[in-house]
Amino acid sequence: MDYIATGPAGILKFRCITPMTHLVGLARSQVVHSVLQQNTVSTGCISVQICHSLKMRGQSASTKKMKIFIADDSSLFVERLTELLRDVPGVEVAGQAGDVSESVRCIQQMRPDAVILDLQMPGGSGLDVLRAIRPGHPGLYVLICTNYPYPQYREECLSAGANYFLDKSAEFEKIPALLHQFLTNSAKSAPAAR
Repeated sequence: MDYIATGPAGILKFRCITPMTHLVGLARSQVVHSVLQQNTVSTGCISVQICHSLKMRGQSASTKKMKIFIADDSSLFVERLTELLRDVPGVEVAGQAGDVSESVRCIQQMRPDAVILDLQMPGGSGLDVLRAIRPGHPGLYVLICTNYPYPQYREECLSAGANYFLDKSAEFEKIPALLHQFLTNSAKSAPAAR
């Protein structure tokens, strides 16, 4: 089979004589991607294993899913949001909690890439969760999604470190696009494989 790859050295066309039939794990795929970058730059040699890794599901060999944590006490909202995020490439819902103390504990343990917080929850508020987690997780992407989109709440949440403040009833559909934008920006700022 013929394959085409692009990299720092430009476009490279190569042929796999014996296609592999087994799956390559994520950790191995990341290593293979680094080798591909080195080989493309230095020798242009590509092995069969790397050819197979490039072919897998049409994704880059170094694709990593963004882990999302949902902190909301409404099981209906969590279900609906999980279903909506299922269609966003590169995103996976890694966990969920319905109250403030469980949300803080789970976020600190799981270390997700992004958190979607409800403003009103049992045991406090999403603002309490944000204040508890922001100092230890400065790079965490935080979306507040609430039925109480009042300007004073918006201002307080954004001042506490939320990236976005959304009205659940009017801006729910924006969440996938915001997460996709965050994922794209994260990929652009990640260091290149050497």
